[in-house]
Amino acid sequence: MRQSKIPIDKMKAFLSRLIKIAALTILSLVSVSVTAQTSNRNKFKIIQLDTISVTSGQQDFNKFILNTIHSGSFNYRKVLKKAKSENELYKFKRFNLSKVELLKQFKKAARKSDSVEEFVSYFHEQDFNFLEHLEDYVIAGLYNTMRKTTFNGLLDAWQSYY
Repeated sequence: MRQSKIPIDKMKAFLSRLIKIAALTILSLVSVSVTAQTSNRNKFKIIQLDTISVTSGQQDFNKFILNTIHSGSFNYRKVLKKAKSENELYKFKRFNLSKVELLKQFKKAARKSDSVEEFVSYFHEQDFNFLEHLEDYVIAGLYNTMRKTTFNGLLDAWQSYY
C-alpha cells in the first residue's frame, strides 16, 4: 500500500487559507446581520409614524353625533371603517376615546338596551359621562340610529312591518 504524503508546507498553506475563508465568512455574516437589523429598525419607525387627530372640545363631539343622527342611511360598517382610517381621538375631562371605540360603545349600548333610559344608564355604569352634555332628543336619535344597526333593532323593524 502506498500512502500519499502531503507536504507540511502545503498543509499549513491550506489551513491558513481555510482560516482566512472562515474569518471572512463570519465577518460577512456579522456585517449583513448588523445591516439587516438597522434597516429593520428604520422600517419599523416609518410604520409607527401614524397620524392621530386629537379632537378636544365638546363641539367636535356634538358635530360627530349630529352627523351620525342626521345621516339618512347610517351604515355602521362604513362609518367604522372610515373612523379606523382617520385615527381620530376625542379628549374628555377624565379620559380619551377614539372614534372607533366610541362607535363600538354606542353599538354595544344599543344592543344591550331596550330603551333610551337603558342606553343612558349603560354609559353611566361604564363611567362615561359624555352624554350628559347632549340634549334628550339627540340621545334618543343616537339610540334609534344605533339600534337599527343591531340584530334586535332589525327584529324590531321586522315586527313593526308585519
